[in-house]
Amino acid sequence: MRYLIRILAFAVLPAVCSQVLSAQGLSYGVRAGLNVSSFKGPAEPDNTGKELDAYSSITGFHVGASFQYKFTDIFGVRLELLYSQKGGQYDYNGPSFLRFTNSALQPVYLTGIRDMKVSVTNSYLELPLTGVVRLGRVEVSGGLVGNILISSTGGGTMAFTTQLPNSTQSQTLDLQLEYKFFKDEPGGSPNPGDVVLLSSGPSSAGVPRTLGAYYEQEQDQGPYFKRFDVNATAGLSFYLNSSLYVGARGLFGLVDVTNNDADLAYFSLSGGKPSFRTDKDVTYIIQGSVGFSF
Repeated sequence: MRYLIRILAFAVLPAVCSQVLSAQGLSYGVRAGLNVSSFKGPAEPDNTGKELDAYSSITGFHVGASFQYKFTDIFGVRLELLYSQKGGQYDYNGPSFLRFTNSALQPVYLTGIRDMKVSVTNSYLELPLTGVVRLGRVEVSGGLVGNILISSTGGGTMAFTTQLPNSTQSQTLDLQLEYKFFKDEPGGSPNPGDVVLLSSGPSSAGVPRTLGAYYEQEQDQGPYFKRFDVNATAGLSFYLNSSLYVGARGLFGLVDVTNNDADLAYFSLSGGKPSFRTDKDVTYIIQGSVGFSF
């Protein structure tokens, strides 16, 4: 309920501001465009210091309304309310572990080599508040951006190669990843009845062919992504005429967007159980926009 109240507060804030400000200096507009986004944080190393994972960028979009108040012909402030897709591609390739279920229906962790690729898409209500300086056709802006996360999903693939129990042979399991970070349960799978079995040994074990976001967790640690994010932003726009403009800006994360209690460390187990990372992961976004000011 408190998230709904905050979302509604963000939604009505521009209307409240428009009543408070004098109509003489107030203008309205719309903007839409593309996002190129990624996460930035320390890589997970192996015992030699080799980095096993990395982030890369994905594309999304943003669209919404803007409200600007001019104090002079040169300087003003702008408030925007946008729907914005952000995220990143996460790749891990190296030694790891995977949770299986044995013939006694007990969870067991087997070690092996993990090659995992996951594309994460986070949808935000984005509220940039910026100061703007207009010099002829050129406009420079800078300020802060508040974000409320309303949806968080991921999808990808994983190949896990492990040595078969009581054998010198290995087997590679090709698995699908379908993540719903605010809905998935610990140990969960979107299709738990579709199981891949190891091919030999009395300790033969299985794993669902499709894994949820928290499949390898035994307890609920909370959502992986936090509900709120804050960015610093700076941008440049060029007006093609008095109302139509094109622009670009960068958004730079100021706070950790991941929940350390749910940020799984993939390299090794701790005491036979999964452990978690206490690092800081932030968002980086480049937005390219076309806008119109009324």
